[in-house]
Amino acid sequence: MAGLRALAIAAFLSAACGAALVVVASLDGPGDRPLPARTAAPHPLRIVALGTSLTRRALWPDRLAEGLGRCQPPGSVVTRVARAGAGSDWALGEIDAIAAQRPDLVIIELAMNDGDLTDGLWPARSRQNHRALISRLRAASPGTAILLLTTNPAVGWARATRPFLALYQRLYGRIADGEGTGLFDGYGRWRRLPGAARHIPDGVHPDPATEADLFAGPMQEAIAHAFGLTCP
Repeated sequence: MAGLRALAIAAFLSAACGAALVVVASLDGPGDRPLPARTAAPHPLRIVALGTSLTRRALWPDRLAEGLGRCQPPGSVVTRVARAGAGSDWALGEIDAIAAQRPDLVIIELAMNDGDLTDGLWPARSRQNHRALISRLRAASPGTAILLLTTNPAVGWARATRPFLALYQRLYGRIADGEGTGLFDGYGRWRRLPGAARHIPDGVHPDPATEADLFAGPMQEAIAHAFGLTCP
C-alpha cells in the first residue's frame, strides 16, 4: 500500500507540475509602462542598451539609433553594453562604467538569462538585483531615465531550461511599477506575432530583422514622446 500511495503522490505532483508549466507558458507579457516625461533634450540622445546576447546581436539598437537620429535634435546614438550568458549579477558590475557616459536613457534587458535554470537566479534575487541596478544608476547618474525591456519567449527544446521565463518577464512589470521606470513589453509583442516560433530558430535568439520590425518603431515613438523630440 505504501508503494501505491507513493506512486499516486508522484503521479499527482507530476500532473500538477505539468499543469503549472502550461499556465506559466500561457501568460502574456506585463504590458508597456510609459517613460516618465523628461525635459526636452538639448542634445542628441545618448542611450545605452544593457543586456545579454539578445541585445549584443540584435538589430533593433541600430534601427532605434537610425530613427531617433532623424529627430530634432538629430544624431542620437545607442551604445551596447552586452555580453553572452550575462545576467543581472554581471550587470551590477557595469553600472559605474555606464554612469560615466552620462546617458540620457539606459535600456535594461536581462530576464532571459536570469530565468535560465542551469545558471540563472531565483526570481527574488533577480528582483533584488534589478532594484539595485536602478538605485545605483540613479545615484551615479541622476539625470538618466530607465526603460526595462522584455524580450522573446523561449521555444522548442530551449523551454526546458527556461520553463518559468514568463514569470521573469512579468516581474519587469512589478519592478517598473515599484521603481517608476518605463517598460517596453517585447514579450507581449512576440506572443501576438503569428507563427513567432519560426522566427526564433535556436529557441532563444530571434531573427534580428523580425525583432527589429517589432521593437524599433514603437520604442522610438515611446522615447521620442518622453524626451519631447520632434520626429519626421
